[in-house]
Amino acid sequence: MNRSPDYPTLRIFLDGMLCMMLVYTLISYVWHRKRLHFLYSAYIISLLSYFHLNDLCHFYIDTHAPDDLTNRALLAESVVQCFSFIIYGRFAIALMDLRTNDRVSVRLINAIAALALLLIVFDSIKFLTGTTDGPFQRAFYIASRYFVCFCALATVPRILRLRNQVVSFFITGTLFYVSGALLGLVMHQFGWDSRQPDAPFTFPMIPMEIGVVLETICITVGISLLNRQTEREKIQFQAQLIEQLQENERKQQQLQRIRDDIARDLHDEIGSDLSGISILSGVAIRQLDHQPEKVRTALTIIGETAQNVMSAMREIIWSLNSAQDSMEQLSLRLKETAYNLFEHTPVDLEITFQKNLPAGLLATQHRRDFFLIYKEILHNIVRHAHAHTVTINLTVAQETLGLVIRDNGVGFNPASLRTGSGLTNMHQRMARLGGEIDIRSQPGEGTTITVRCPVPTSQAEVVAPRPPIIM
Repeated sequence: MNRSPDYPTLRIFLDGMLCMMLVYTLISYVWHRKRLHFLYSAYIISLLSYFHLNDLCHFYIDTHAPDDLTNRALLAESVVQCFSFIIYGRFAIALMDLRTNDRVSVRLINAIAALALLLIVFDSIKFLTGTTDGPFQRAFYIASRYFVCFCALATVPRILRLRNQVVSFFITGTLFYVSGALLGLVMHQFGWDSRQPDAPFTFPMIPMEIGVVLETICITVGISLLNRQTEREKIQFQAQLIEQLQENERKQQQLQRIRDDIARDLHDEIGSDLSGISILSGVAIRQLDHQPEKVRTALTIIGETAQNVMSAMREIIWSLNSAQDSMEQLSLRLKETAYNLFEHTPVDLEITFQKNLPAGLLATQHRRDFFLIYKEILHNIVRHAHAHTVTINLTVAQETLGLVIRDNGVGFNPASLRTGSGLTNMHQRMARLGGEIDIRSQPGEGTTITVRCPVPTSQAEVVAPRPPIIM
């Protein structure tokens, strides 16, 4: 025949469940080293100590025990229970970051802690003076415990506004704990705690410990969710860190390409000119006394070469200067370059650029590549096309920047075009732009060159200009 467990057996079962939760919380503390795991472990230990001391006072110590032993046990029970209130409040603040999210709840929890400390002081004074509880003291103790339950319940609606999954488990667990504590308090106040060993539910500790067990289950689940959230945040942070490192590496590669381009331009466009100036200067010095006419010619060449060097330097500085990032500045530079190249030629130049081009279409390194492709095309027309008419069109449509340059020159067969350094450089620059270049020509029918590169017109970045570099 089955019979219900007695009080000691049920207590062992409930204590075992609390010990399992304690082991899990301690493992979480060792693994994560978080203060809230330590606080909750201390809270469970204080509750187990409180339940043991309550049994010691009301069940195992008989009526013939010395008063001093009984008073010591009662004092220890009260102190441990009050400390459990304080620890639980610190745990709640740490778990939900209430100092940031809800300062009113922090004040309510601090009020519970202050009352708990006051009860410890009163119990210590009573033990040291050897006085017994009178009607006022008993009423104060009962009222204080009701006040603790009231403050705990008052924090519930405030914390619920945080709308967090972990918070929901904490609130549910707190409700279980407060409900069990209230039921045990009511049983004690109305004399329903007959404490019969064969009837465990006549002990007020049973509903309280059941509430604590249910509370620890809920909060343990909440801590598990918090641990999983912490791991996800770590993984997300690591992914963001890896992405940032990859972005830094891409920026370093872009910076290295810019440096390489500057070094190549300085060597190809400026280095040879400066070397020529140096040679001509030496020749002029040697011819100064005997051949003044040749000196005049050398000085003229030096002046023209110096102008070319200055022009090349301006182009390099312009292409790198963030103050020139707007499409208006780019349009002006493209027009100025074309007019300067064809100024002393019989070419009829027609330039048509789309009005109100979106700002920030090309990044600094892309703007430089686009400009140098444009300049190489015009130089080829001046040197080889023998054209009388050149038209240049610049438009933006469907997130594509399009440049079309036509001439009515001698033309050529694109299939027979040899890959020189100029053409190779253009294709390399187009590859960096992510675009394409199309060359169409026939002997005697002129040439049409179309350059297309993608640009984010829907989300163009407007870069704040820096002070312009003047040279």
